[in-house]
Amino acid sequence: MKLLLQALKWLLTGAMFLLLFAFSLNNQSPVQVNFIFGFSHSVPLIMVVLAALGIGIALGVMGMMPYWIRWRRRIAEKSVSQQDSKAAGEKAASAPAYRESSNGPATEYGP
Repeated sequence: MKLLLQALKWLLTGAMFLLLFAFSLNNQSPVQVNFIFGFSHSVPLIMVVLAALGIGIALGVMGMMPYWIRWRRRIAEKSVSQQDSKAAGEKAASAPAYRESSNGPATEYGP
């Protein structure tokens, strides 16, 4: 089953590569890109598309960074607090348990 899933993954990866390769071959015509201050440059269309994709990914990652950092910090705080509570629970389990009696001072339970 695991081998079948790996083969399917490689098949889908190969199909995606071939589709992107065909897309890049079909979009090689030059495009005039006009920048500010009158500067312009002629580049293949696929380069413009790939640059826009790269800039979009970079902006998306930068936009998500504060949330990821906050999420990782919360996870770290939870793991520390769980370790502290686990250590406190082990300490409490090793200490004798006491209960309040209705007619006198606290007494230890157990045999």
